[in-house]
Amino acid sequence: VDYTARARDWRVARISTARELDSQSRAELLSALQVITGKMVDVQVVHDNSLLGGVLIHVGDLRLDASTKGRLNSLRESIATEVSSDALLTSNS
Repeated sequence: VDYTARARDWRVARISTARELDSQSRAELLSALQVITGKMVDVQVVHDNSLLGGVLIHVGDLRLDASTKGRLNSLRESIATEVSSDALLTSNS
């Protein structure tokens, strides 16, 4: 599939979702991916019960994590960085 898509100058997006996508959500996602990649995109959607919410998207080497778990991990990293920065400032005072 990837070889054929590349031969046609398309990209294949593998999307894992927490819930089934309705036709409008699928169309909006397809449009956004075509803007991001600058190419036509073939979308392959899989429902993943392990996801609490959101989507994981793989297009070639590009990985977009808009899942609930991914957002929580980003928040945790942001808080940890902020706490570390505050600790450095306090220790240097």
